[in-house]
Amino acid sequence: MTVQELFEQLRELTPKERQEVCKVLDALDDPLPEEWTEETLAHALDVTPLTGAEIAESEAVGAWAHYDIKGAEWVNEQRAERRRNQAL
Repeated sequence: MTVQELFEQLRELTPKERQEVCKVLDALDDPLPEEWTEETLAHALDVTPLTGAEIAESEAVGAWAHYDIKGAEWVNEQRAERRRNQAL
């Protein structure tokens, strides 16, 4: 696999998954290989996906916390605002 192919696959990951890949790469003691082997690539791309709740609670850009959304409280505020607008 070429570096270009690797970057194309990385573009498809979510921001949180990219952070996990960076953590794995930072943890490698050896310098990055000239050529990626299947084993090295599989290890670097081995990411445990997050649940929706974990994403919402994370501070990742695009997550709910980034937009100051606090779950049920935010939903209730949105419903109340929609009711006020419908009453007009």
